[in-house]
Amino acid sequence: MKKINGLTLIELLVTIAVLAITLSIALPSYKAVTDNMAISNVNQQLESSLRFARSEAMKRHQNITVTRKSNNWKNGWEVKTTAGTLEMLKDTSLDGKVSVTTDLVNTAAISFSPDGSSTAIKYTISPTNSTRFKTVQVSVLGRIKASI
Repeated sequence: MKKINGLTLIELLVTIAVLAITLSIALPSYKAVTDNMAISNVNQQLESSLRFARSEAMKRHQNITVTRKSNNWKNGWEVKTTAGTLEMLKDTSLDGKVSVTTDLVNTAAISFSPDGSSTAIKYTISPTNSTRFKTVQVSVLGRIKASI
């Protein structure tokens, strides 16, 4: 008698069913991981830009401003000098998939003084269509604190 190697239809259907169940469990947690990675990335970029602006303000002894791009923080921001000739120091662009909002209504920019002080502000970073978020806070003294 000749032995036939291969899969039966039932074995194939069971394998596909197990794969479908595994994927239905794994995909929601994969989305959570990608959301967390996206907000962590933007959180670190914003914190880095704010720290850079503060240090440049103290180093140059002039005001340095972090300004939103295209009237929305989720498009990115620019770090600029404000005294004399306008000079772009740093440019950060975002893809718009992550929302960046402030606790102050219609805040277009935050400025750091030569002594490192600033306006107190809180940025909230979250992916669109999600309840997850991280924050970056700037105190009146210019201290920057990012949530982990």
